[in-house]
Amino acid sequence: MNAQTNVSGLISTNTVWTLANSPYIVTGNILVNNGVTLTIEPGVTVKFDSLKALQINGQLTARGNSGNYITFTSNKSAPANGYWGYIFFSDASADAVFDVNGNYTGGSIMEYCIVECAGIGANNYGAVEMNSSYPFINYCTIRNNNISGIYANNLSSSLKITNNLIHHNTRYCSDGDGGGGIFTSGGTVTIAHNTIRDNSVTYHGYGGGIFSKDGTAIITDNTISNNTTPFMSVGGGTYVLSYNYMTTITNNIISGNTAGEFSIYSLYGPATISNNIISNNVCGGIMIYYGSGIITNNYISGNTAGYAGGGIYIRDAAANISNNVISDNAVSYDISYDRTGGGIYLAEAHSGLRVTVTKNSIIRNSAKNVSALDYPINEYGSSYDSVNIAYNTITGNKATNVAPSYTNRISYVPLFNLNNIFKNTATYELYNANGNASQNLNAKNNWWGTTADAEIQGKIYDWFDDASLGIVDYSSYLTALDTSAPVSPPVNVIKTNLGGGQIRISWNPNQEGDIAGYHIYYGGFNGYSFANIIDAGNSTSYTLTGVSLSDTIWVTAYDKSFSVANENSSTIVNDNMTNGNESCYSYAVAGATGVSDHGNEIAKIYTLQQNYPNPFNPSTNISFTLPYQSHVSLKVFDILGKEVATLVNEVKAAGSYTRQWNASQFTSGVYFYRLTAGLFFETKKLLLLR
Repeated sequence: MNAQTNVSGLISTNTVWTLANSPYIVTGNILVNNGVTLTIEPGVTVKFDSLKALQINGQLTARGNSGNYITFTSNKSAPANGYWGYIFFSDASADAVFDVNGNYTGGSIMEYCIVECAGIGANNYGAVEMNSSYPFINYCTIRNNNISGIYANNLSSSLKITNNLIHHNTRYCSDGDGGGGIFTSGGTVTIAHNTIRDNSVTYHGYGGGIFSKDGTAIITDNTISNNTTPFMSVGGGTYVLSYNYMTTITNNIISGNTAGEFSIYSLYGPATISNNIISNNVCGGIMIYYGSGIITNNYISGNTAGYAGGGIYIRDAAANISNNVISDNAVSYDISYDRTGGGIYLAEAHSGLRVTVTKNSIIRNSAKNVSALDYPINEYGSSYDSVNIAYNTITGNKATNVAPSYTNRISYVPLFNLNNIFKNTATYELYNANGNASQNLNAKNNWWGTTADAEIQGKIYDWFDDASLGIVDYSSYLTALDTSAPVSPPVNVIKTNLGGGQIRISWNPNQEGDIAGYHIYYGGFNGYSFANIIDAGNSTSYTLTGVSLSDTIWVTAYDKSFSVANENSSTIVNDNMTNGNESCYSYAVAGATGVSDHGNEIAKIYTLQQNYPNPFNPSTNISFTLPYQSHVSLKVFDILGKEVATLVNEVKAAGSYTRQWNASQFTSGVYFYRLTAGLFFETKKLLLLR
């Protein structure tokens, strides 16, 4: 049995905390003096009494290994969040040193450590906190702290935070502060290969996962998921306030985060956001506000925004939006705004700024009024110097307003050319929001899904419909799909149970002139990719063996430029898909069956109904429909984003369901309910009145 060693006070000579003398009980604050090294052996446990902390003015070498972590925890029999203080690296501490290849060679390091249950005291900000100091934080687990997991302030040099698991940390923040998982300010910070999940900020905090400001941030190859900010705050996954420092956000999986607005929020730029999976966030996808942004080669899908820009929101910023898949995003909070721009929203701007929107797949997005792309007249009457919207595929988008509604709304006469715009559900495909004194809107050489001039005019709302508006010049128009735009997804993709473990998948042929074939994806679905892919060639049906009708199955189309060589092994996205050589996916939905116990054809889409009654007291009913068997989560949140009730959390068969929420134990006010099923996310508001 190991001994117990009580420790406190000043460490003034080089010291080793050994496994043989573990656990170490910190009964008073510990200070490692300048020029002194504290070394902690693998497997050591350090337990802190209430309010106690460890400060490093010299060097900390805490290097466990994958089988023997060093643990910093509470000295309570049942550890709870926020019992002890923090580990603090002062500006006098020894910084980590790396060779020319980036390998650690010396200085302060925490590697294979667990830091938990910290965060008590008025003046501490992070479980691992540093001020103008640069330890190497690698392969650590930082969890269950009532404070930011890592807090790094007043940086001017390089800091590396890599390969860590940072989860269930909560920070109470004033306005303009944040970072439930990681906070950094200044310097050049590399945040790479971490899992940052289930962290939160409360009150007015920003950046549930990461908050980085006033420096160069390199955020790459992380999984940033299920982090939260309060209802009116921003940056559920990542918030960057960079003041002209470069931000690079690349190759991350950013999913399931909840905020008032936007999973990635970049303020004052410039930012490069590329090759990310940005999916199923209840706060919208990306916002660039002031500065500039390059948004390219991302898969932006299934995000739900509050009032505008389900996929991307650009406000008063130069932007290049290219080669993205922007699909299945929605603007659906039930609030007083128009709820517009399900795919892309371009807000007000001052002169000197340019925006390009090129070669994107803008697919199946939804909003009340403008489903795909919205560039409206703004309250300041100012506009971008130029906007070029070209070579995009815009199809399958849904405007939920009864009438009138629009797929695209355009102001300030940009170029709107060479897009494929077809099979959207709005009343009109294009609304010209410019006044009748403006020059004609150049919307030439688009494919409108028809070659009949009268039908194309019927898809456009302009001076001919309302004399206060300007004229859209749509001639000449394309007579076939432009193959320079991304491939469109197959439609009417049906799966049929043939019995004997066989499922037939069928679909309509694509209309592009350069289609080379179709792919079927199935098995091991993780939300954005699959274990198996089959090339079905030019066939429009295929029979799979060893799958069930409830399995998630995708079908895509690919063109003659598709090549396996296009796939970059270092990226997590489907590079052929973001390049436009392979289409966005289409779900296979169960149709009328041959041999099946499912009976008649079931619903083809997910739906989440408005609760009834609303307002209510004390009970209300929430109904939803599933097109196929799915793991379903139906949860209720308060206005700060805190989960208050779970109504469903289980696998459900295809069909329609109703669940009741009895709120007799809750106070009057606004609440939100969220349905999650597969890639589908939707949130609606309900009102409890006592």
